[in-house]
Amino acid sequence: MTPLRSRTVTGRFRSSAPTHTDSSRSRSSASKSSQATTTNTPRFLPPSPEAQCRYVGERVATKLSWDLTADDRELEALKVYAEGPCEDTIVRYSPVV
Repeated sequence: MTPLRSRTVTGRFRSSAPTHTDSSRSRSSASKSSQATTTNTPRFLPPSPEAQCRYVGERVATKLSWDLTADDRELEALKVYAEGPCEDTIVRYSPVV
């Protein structure tokens, strides 16, 4: 696992969304979370490009706030968005103490 903080991917995002992604303990959410982690497919992203950038920005903000890591596959996927459709997205986060 790679600490997200050590990569430059965060500097390219700009998001006006002050919230973090919402997580749930429901059975269906746990199943989706498990599938997203193991397959890492974009099918869980919102359909519109603007919503995708917000989702990715919030995901990065959550990881940075909680000092979470990203595996190489996830990091590469985030870079694709950071260097492509979401290059104008800014991520704002506050570290959780």
